Amino acid sequence: MPTQITSFLAFEHPEKDILMNGGQVLAGIGMMVGAVVWFVVGYLAGYIFFYPPILLIIGLVTMVKGLMGREST
Repeated sequence: MPTQITSFLAFEHPEKDILMNGGQVLAGIGMMVGAVVWFVVGYLAGYIFFYPPILLIIGLVTMVKGLMGREST
């Protein structure tokens, strides 16, 4: 039975019937990159912001959740 893909950035795992959410993976990577840039720019300017490490962790969790995917029905 064909699997209905609901997102343009959803990929089907070839060995399992699991969908990886590519949009969520890209969002997580974007958050992590943004957090690193924000922290480095602030550090170079003489400031240490406390939010970028939190954003980095949130981005990592988001990316992992996207990679884990979900079972298709």
